[in-house]
Amino acid sequence: MSTQSPSGSRAALLRQAMVTVEPRLKLVEAFITRELQAGPEAIQQTGSYVFSAGGKRLRPALLLLVSRLVGYQGDKDIRYAALIEMVHTATLVHDDIIDHAN
Repeated sequence: MSTQSPSGSRAALLRQAMVTVEPRLKLVEAFITRELQAGPEAIQQTGSYVFSAGGKRLRPALLLLVSRLVGYQGDKDIRYAALIEMVHTATLVHDDIIDHAN
């Protein structure tokens, strides 16, 4: 009989999945950094601050996992994963602005 709780086994599966896509997640991070550096100075500064906070990057990881699952072999998944993360982050910033957060 297993001593692991269901949530413990889910956490282990998530860690394993993240390890699987970790090299590609680094490419996503590099893509985001390049895109931020190509923008106006205000975008560079704000983007660097917001994205330096880190995060789990779960959304891009899920896209990368699914693309791997369906056998995708190209590089467009990196761009799409970065896009998902940038849109997600933009919505968080927008929400903070609307809520007058510090």
